[in-house]
Amino acid sequence: KKLPTEKEIPSLMQTISAIANENGVRIMQIDAIRPAAKTVKKGAASRPKKGAKPDALQPAAASAVNQINIKLEMISSYHKLGQFINGLENSEKLCIIEEANINRDAVDNLKQNVSLTVKTYVK
Repeated sequence: KKLPTEKEIPSLMQTISAIANENGVRIMQIDAIRPAAKTVKKGAASRPKKGAKPDALQPAAASAVNQINIKLEMISSYHKLGQFINGLENSEKLCIIEEANINRDAVDNLKQNVSLTVKTYVK
């Protein structure tokens, strides 16, 4: 899987919308949110330099990736939701389902109201 760049987030959101449309899932709302201070450094931290404090870790690599959460509010049947999730899992860019909340629709018993948080990392 490939990590998207910061500039590719709108394109990733369009891809998610296209996967939803292909599978009969209706997206009511989609938002990209950057969680507070979730930067992950690539590579492991090295030992402290001589004379440095023991708890001071030196980064092994200068590049870092940042977490982005994509929040989705959707309406779907149960089986179409499964097809949508399968489409996300097979997409080119890294998409991790962080959280899912599924509730029966009050009007149509065959539909579900779905809140989904999809996590990705940008380089």
